[in-house]
Amino acid sequence: MLNNFDNPMPTSYDELISATYSLSLPTTTTVEFKYAFAFKTSGNTTDRLRVFISGDCGQTWTQRRSITGTQLASAIATDAPFFPLTNNDWKIGTVLNVNTPFLNEQFRVKFVFESAGGNNFFLEDINIGETIYNSAADYSVMLNEIEIFPNPFRQTITFNFSELNNSKMHIKIYDLLGKEMINTSTSESQYAIDASSLHQGIYIAYMEINGTGIFKKLIKQ
Repeated sequence: MLNNFDNPMPTSYDELISATYSLSLPTTTTVEFKYAFAFKTSGNTTDRLRVFISGDCGQTWTQRRSITGTQLASAIATDAPFFPLTNNDWKIGTVLNVNTPFLNEQFRVKFVFESAGGNNFFLEDINIGETIYNSAADYSVMLNEIEIFPNPFRQTITFNFSELNNSKMHIKIYDLLGKEMINTSTSESQYAIDASSLHQGIYIAYMEINGTGIFKKLIKQ
């Protein structure tokens, strides 16, 4: 998550650079990724996501994608902090036909988000040379496999993901301003969190399992 909602700068840049990959075998490959973004309703912005690739371990970069405007927005505009709560809040981006001179042992990819007054930005499931595992259908199944109860809650929240075969789950809980309130992880199939320190209100739970992240709304009574 990139907290773009509270960014006081009129323009700023944030980068994510991958590790180095060996792509010496295929004749062509594809970079795929998922992203989520919403504009604010209070005005037009020029936020932009640019994708670069490198065949020399990042010494030089070539831009292959520039995503702006309605193509960047994956959800309706809102003046509240944006969180992607459903599968429909995400889009899949691609960089097609990655070929020579990039197919070598020094391949890297870089994402640059240019903030210009929009809302929060999310990027995940970056895949090189394969299709995103988390298709829309897979994502919906995963959402259904995770249970959170009780919700609304008063003191304790229990996360149940017994169908995920004891995969390690990372859990973060944010308030609606994007401030991280709880950060924990577990390999248990049922895990209870003491949330008694949270004030009454609405929160967002971010759960990451096997590199795939999802969001759900929580209500503290």
